[in-house]
Amino acid sequence: MCYDSLGCLAADQGNLPEALTLYHRALAVREEIGEKLGIIGTLFHLGTTHLELGQLDEATTHLERATQLCQAHQIGSAQMMGVVYLSLVQLARSPQQTADILQQLNWAWEMLQTNELEAEHVPPLYFDLYKAFLQLNDPKARAALQKAHDALTTQAAKIQDTTMKERFLQVPLHKRIVDRSRPKQTHRLVFLEAGRRRTLAG
Repeated sequence: MCYDSLGCLAADQGNLPEALTLYHRALAVREEIGEKLGIIGTLFHLGTTHLELGQLDEATTHLERATQLCQAHQIGSAQMMGVVYLSLVQLARSPQQTADILQQLNWAWEMLQTNELEAEHVPPLYFDLYKAFLQLNDPKARAALQKAHDALTTQAAKIQDTTMKERFLQVPLHKRIVDRSRPKQTHRLVFLEAGRRRTLAG
């Protein structure tokens, strides 16, 4: 679907309002032709984009509809995505309701270990789990971040063209995963080294 692809491109470039416009166009076309799986995918795109913009009501509407369609069509792996994203909405709305949210996230974590997703969905889903677990001070946060990084590295290794690989790793989400995965000690050493160079230069 061209509109969906263009929406993803706009989102990768940080133009979220344009991404929403394109996703809505994609949804209209897919609903017109009755493309069930495509509808679910576009609803997830809409929901997560609204979530990133802090538009929680809109995010909830699209994510709940996507999750309900997953349940109706027995698509367990996609339903798991819905649970993760809706949990992030709940965290944004009511960060004190940690017990219920953590239970949902743990279910999604276990499901993700035993269900296969399209490769492109794995790094962002693990990264979202990482953010949620981190906010809840759950020790699985580090493991989720590592899995996001490993999945991203696997995808990057399959790209033969150096320029294309660099562009892939510069996608904002991918860059955040790589940056967050760097050990804190590494950041400290880089900072100290930079300071030493400035001293020597002075």
